[in-house]
Amino acid sequence: DLDQDKNENISKKELQAVVEDERAQKVLSELQVKPEDVIDLTEYLFEEDEDAGREQEVTREELLEVILKIRGGRTISNQDIIDVRCDIRR
Repeated sequence: DLDQDKNENISKKELQAVVEDERAQKVLSELQVKPEDVIDLTEYLFEEDEDAGREQEVTREELLEVILKIRGGRTISNQDIIDVRCDIRR
C-alpha cells in the first residue's frame, strides 16, 4: 500500500519504496510515466514541507495530480504553461 504508516499522507520514503515496487512500475508504465520522473517531479512538493519544518509528505491527491500531468500521450494545456511560468518565477 502507498501509505505505509496510514496517516493519510505519502512521505518521500514511502513514495520511493512504492516507485521501486514492481506492481507500481507496471501501473506507471501503462500510464507512460517513468518512475524516476515521479520522484523528480514531486521533489518540489517535499521541499515546501522541508522549508516549513514539517515532515516531508504529500497527499494522495497531490501525487495523483503530478502523475496525471506527466503521463505520456497527454497534450499540453494552457494551464500547464501557466504552471511552468509560475514555477520559474518562484
